[in-house]
Amino acid sequence: MDGIFTERFEHSLKYKEVACQLRTIYLTRQSQGKDKLREAPGCSNGMSAESRKAKPNFIMRGWVNYFKLADMKNLMETLDKWLRRRLRMVTWKRCKRVRTRRANLKKAGIPDGQAWQRVNARLGYWRVAGSWILTRVLPNEAFKKAGYLSLKELYLAA
Repeated sequence: MDGIFTERFEHSLKYKEVACQLRTIYLTRQSQGKDKLREAPGCSNGMSAESRKAKPNFIMRGWVNYFKLADMKNLMETLDKWLRRRLRMVTWKRCKRVRTRRANLKKAGIPDGQAWQRVNARLGYWRVAGSWILTRVLPNEAFKKAGYLSLKELYLAA
């Protein structure tokens, strides 16, 4: 009886040790996950819209399931914000012509003058993706409706 108890106790201690080690995700793991997510919805790799959706969702599910024991709610929130901005950037970059961008902004309800300013701004894609106009035109609900998963929701559900 004593041997079984000590064996179970040692096993639970080992599990707690492993769980404590996994509580923090090292910066190298964070950057590796971010690099994978950066490549997933790439702008210049000729992916279809469906594969552009499927690949990040696959990566996010695997990452969250691997690190579900860790305390990473804040990390998931920041990565989720970063990924949404990346998706806005890819969407903005996909519209190559100024005329197309302006028409799309006007369809979304942006006044003509502001749409013209944003379309002709000499900012890079990343800066435009962080602007209030694209955040209003492409809110998080639009990505959720399109089938993209949220890292924070995946983590809280795990």
